[in-house]
Amino acid sequence: MDTKTELFDLASDIGESRDLSSAQPEVLKELQRAFDKWNAQMAEPLWTGQAGARKTTRPNKKRS
Repeated sequence: MDTKTELFDLASDIGESRDLSSAQPEVLKELQRAFDKWNAQMAEPLWTGQAGARKTTRPNKKRS
């Protein structure tokens, strides 16, 4: 999946219709560095790779 990071000025473009990433690449780089620094501090999610593997501690009740 190819994703492109976009940049918007929400104060003047609430509908996110004008992508400023090409016009302001330095702002985009600065924000990306700040995000990467913050994201590196986050713990890896405990649920990664367990999609659909629901576990429960209660036994299933049989219906009569």
